[in-house]
Amino acid sequence: VPAKHYWFRQKSQGEGGAAEQRQPMDASRVALLAATGGLAGFASGLLGIGGGTVVSPVLALFTDLPQVSAVATSLAAMFVPSAVALATHHQLGNVRPRMGAVLAVGTAAGAFVGARCAINAPDGALEGAFGGGMAFLGLRTLLKS
Repeated sequence: VPAKHYWFRQKSQGEGGAAEQRQPMDASRVALLAATGGLAGFASGLLGIGGGTVVSPVLALFTDLPQVSAVATSLAAMFVPSAVALATHHQLGNVRPRMGAVLAVGTAAGAFVGARCAINAPDGALEGAFGGGMAFLGLRTLLKS
């Protein structure tokens, strides 16, 4: 099936509220998304990162998606690769299930609250929070090693 037959949905605010628009994805966009997914999957399996640090910024910078939609789309895309990486690491004996379960409960609650905040965030707030958070975590990681 040619790439031009793939579509993505983008919600935009119009006079009548949220309207759904469909825009065709050309071959270059499909290639960008596939390469981004490959990089995110690699980073996820190697470092435990991916969606938030690779996919969200690429979607925000190289598509016309607003930041909140880039984050939401990234979350959708990372579900399956996260499960694959988890299964692989579990087979290798690297997973601590009890610790993971406790983290999952906290993460689920935080994700719910964070998603609600993201929907109502003013322009530029998500970008600033993301950039600041990545800078802080990167610095802490470098200082730790």
